[in-house]
Amino acid sequence: MTRLTIAVAAAAVAVMLLAVPGCAWIAWTAHLFARPEKVEPVCTIPPDVKMLVLISDLELSETVDCAAMKRNLTDSLSEELLAHAVATEVVPYGDLLDFIADEPVFYQMSFGEIGRKLGADLILYVRLKRFKLRDTEDSLLWRGELDVRVKLVDADDHTLWPLDQPLGYAVDPVVVSRDRQESPTYGVKLTEELGMLMADRIARLFYEHEVPPGTKARRERQEEDLDE
Repeated sequence: MTRLTIAVAAAAVAVMLLAVPGCAWIAWTAHLFARPEKVEPVCTIPPDVKMLVLISDLELSETVDCAAMKRNLTDSLSEELLAHAVATEVVPYGDLLDFIADEPVFYQMSFGEIGRKLGADLILYVRLKRFKLRDTEDSLLWRGELDVRVKLVDADDHTLWPLDQPLGYAVDPVVVSRDRQESPTYGVKLTEELGMLMADRIARLFYEHEVPPGTKARRERQEEDLDE
């Protein structure tokens, strides 16, 4: 970094400080230069595991078409798990679809049994709680929402995480608002965006990463509000 660059950066910071009223600039400066917070994985996953991403939409209305979302979320989440070495192998979504088509009692099977049949060591179960692309079918204003709960189960049907939430962990919902879009195919793009954003949030639960200062405290407050 050159002296000129340093001088310009210092001047920019000085101007911003002058714009902050009273003594608030102290807190603002502390936040500006605070180090990111390190977030540990929610549980320890053994090395060299094969995972199955299993998504359920049984709680949603039958009028909601979740096929594209289930595929996008499964594929995006599988990519994230592999990219961050959470798993060394993930069951391809096509293999799961073939298994569902060939197994007449699939929906009566336990998570562990499904995982064993597909050669998986761990099952990452994702339950869709809410999914929509716009408020009404004829609306031109798109507002995508995706809300899920997740839990991690082994092939013996033992819940590894979360142990204190039988219905699964509530991941921060993803909301994407867009301006008026008249293209009938825009929903495809919005579905992909929702899936990628949620996949990132879910995968981050299982590997060490950094977040902006104050994020952990804010999340803890949100969880306390949910418990009340």
